[in-house]
Amino acid sequence: MILVDVFGDGKQHDLIEDVANFAIDTLMPRISNLEVDIEVGQHDSQGGCIADGRFFQLEIDSKIKGDDLITCVLHEMVHVWQHVSKKLIEKNGRSYWNGVDHTSTPYLDQPWEVQAYEMQETLLEKWNGIHNS
Repeated sequence: MILVDVFGDGKQHDLIEDVANFAIDTLMPRISNLEVDIEVGQHDSQGGCIADGRFFQLEIDSKIKGDDLITCVLHEMVHVWQHVSKKLIEKNGRSYWNGVDHTSTPYLDQPWEVQAYEMQETLLEKWNGIHNS
């Protein structure tokens, strides 16, 4: 069963849930067991993703609006996909990409971030193509 639950501050819960489900349908169409809890509120960064097997906790800053909000949710959902596909594994305080330890790699050079930033733009174009037609 796929479950997406959005809670916390803000009034855009329906949009956030729709974007998360769009990302699941687009990136993980064959996945049937996944739970994503999305907390909207004040956070130190715009977004974050914590993985525990097939359970994910996302954080989205409630101050983000419009395309920036959609892009942030898509970015974090790319991280969900990376974990589900086992490209990204975080274990014992270490971060591995395709089996290579990148724990000490600077944030913007981390391969999962490079991929997420690229894919968020492609996914946003696809989202806008469907929802702005």
